[in-house]
Order: sequence, then C-alpha cells, then structure tokens
Amino acid sequence: MDISIGGLGRSSGNAPAEILALILEKYGWGKLLDYKILSDLNDEIIFPLIKGENRFSSKAITFGFAGFHSGFYPIIENIIQNNPSIDYRDLIIAVSKIEKEKVNKKLVEEIADDLFK
Repeated sequence: MDISIGGLGRSSGNAPAEILALILEKYGWGKLLDYKILSDLNDEIIFPLIKGENRFSSKAITFGFAGFHSGFYPIIENIIQNNPSIDYRDLIIAVSKIEKEKVNKKLVEEIADDLFK
C-alpha cells in the first residue's frame, strides 16, 4: 500500500497518510504518525495546489475520528478564538469523549478549562 498527504500521489490507490495515522491510533498502535502535522501539510500545502474540495481537511478528519457533529463546531470555534493556545482538534476529541449529542458552550468551556490550564 502507498500513502501520501491528502491521498495525492502518482496514481490512484494512495491512502491519505493523515487518515491512516488516526486509524492506527484508534486501533491501539499509538502515535506512529502525527496526524496534526500531516493534516496541516494537507490543509496548507497540498489542498491549495489542487483547487477543489478538500475531502481530507483537518476538520473533516477530526470530526470523523471523534464522532463529532460539525453543527457543534461554532461552539468550539468560539472557545478557541478566546484561547489561541488551544488546538481545536484536541478540544473536539476531548469533548467527544464526554458528549456527542448535547454539546453546549458551558460544557465545552468546562472541558477547555480542565484540559488546557
């Protein structure tokens, strides 16, 4: 199997490395690859080159990994605007470990305060 950032390789069949990193982590293989670095490379370098829909954006990958509904993202976005040291991906994953269906601002603020003091 071949992997590449954003799945953008010489031919079809290249698995997106940033997604593979999260799958490996989810199934207990630890952090063999840093998905944040890989997805940042995709968002900042690869995606602008292809000028299309970014199917493998860092947000989309994190939402899928965490089982987080994108409708709650404005709450996350609001919290991280006031706390630039918080990585939204870490906050999404932490919130999703506690709640996935009734996410609200108060809950996200409490989790952010507990995790990122």
